Amino acid sequence: MTKLNRSKNLFTSQLLISRKFKVDVGTNVASLIFLGIAGVIINVLIVRFYGAQALGIFNEVYAIYIIVSQFAAFSVHLSVQKYLSEKPKKNVANQITTSSLLLVLVFSTVVAIIVYFSKNLWGLWFHNGDVSRGIGLIAFGLIGFALNKTLLAVLNGHRAMKAFAFFQSLRYLLILSFLTTAVFFKWPAWILPGSLSFAEAITLIILFGYTLRYFKITFKLHGWLKKHLIFGYHALAGNVLVDVNTRVDVIILGFFTTTTAVGIYSFAAAIAEGFYQLLMILKNNVNPILSRMAAQKNKQDLKKFIHRGLRLTYQYFTFFALLAICLYPIGLKLLVGNQNLTQSWLVFTFLLAGLTLSAGYQPFQTLLVQAGFPKYYSLLVTIIFLANVIFNLILVPPLGIYGSAIATGISFIVSAVILKLLTKKALRIKI
Repeated sequence: MTKLNRSKNLFTSQLLISRKFKVDVGTNVASLIFLGIAGVIINVLIVRFYGAQALGIFNEVYAIYIIVSQFAAFSVHLSVQKYLSEKPKKNVANQITTSSLLLVLVFSTVVAIIVYFSKNLWGLWFHNGDVSRGIGLIAFGLIGFALNKTLLAVLNGHRAMKAFAFFQSLRYLLILSFLTTAVFFKWPAWILPGSLSFAEAITLIILFGYTLRYFKITFKLHGWLKKHLIFGYHALAGNVLVDVNTRVDVIILGFFTTTTAVGIYSFAAAIAEGFYQLLMILKNNVNPILSRMAAQKNKQDLKKFIHRGLRLTYQYFTFFALLAICLYPIGLKLLVGNQNLTQSWLVFTFLLAGLTLSAGYQPFQTLLVQAGFPKYYSLLVTIIFLANVIFNLILVPPLGIYGSAIATGISFIVSAVILKLLTKKALRIKI
């Protein structure tokens, strides 16, 4: 093959990758729009028909659910995503997937049992018995969550991003259907967290059936259980802290303030979460590409890819963030009417300001994992977590929900700064 032909083939390959990437991102952005709308409807339903206190209870239970679910998944999904992205042979891919599901099933079952029998402790922390009852409802939903997270990683590893987007949306659709039923039949507020377990159970049945097209169950695992276990062990601390970091504000607010205050804060945080998820969708789409580039050790192309992503993300995200801050009061009035949530606008502004200043770096937060440096990744999220905890502990007692919003915004900025420093140290590239 001549040099000219090789160049043409390389150009054609890059063009196809670029087209697929754009389609994948477009599909996931469409999914995000649905998730954002669903998230707003979930919060509006709870506030309108149950009040801010019920929203606070729901989000306190959800915060615990998100945190302990990472122990249930044991970061095995990151291992699956990495190794499948390297395009192994079919029989190896079967071993990777089967072993991951077996490992996650064991861990998630143990975690679910522990959470169920410790539910009363969380009620004491949040000073509310309904939180304990809600924890009891979501405990065994953790098994479904962990298995679904692993199966979604299988789709991600195969770059089946359309299916990935669909199943992400399906979970929210099922949560919405449960909450709508609860409103219609006037179920008590403490039942609402049960929507999480319901959604994971139904999603698991459908998702497992769909992903069977990408693998066959095998019991010839050839050491993959150990590989997943070691990878998950090294990445666990970092991955747990990533999600703990997103719920630190609610947990600390729940201890120092009232459940109603948590509800007001959570309403604004849920809207801001939609913008954060936009960045996470970009992250899910760039992860397989980063993994391959890092494996090829082509630092120059990796650096160019990241810099282009930084520039485009900042341009678009800043525009939409400013627009959202301006329109928030109007949307609040239209959606919740006379509910007393006017304080949430300033909370939303502080959260989105911090997210905007770090927006370009958020899609590349797992760069160090994809490049084979899980320990550096754990260090990154540990620093972010500590910053968030420290600033929340300092600012929440005197400033309440505003202090938490400022502290969380600062942690977003810290994440960008530390990622730059650690990437330069580990990969020897400046981003």
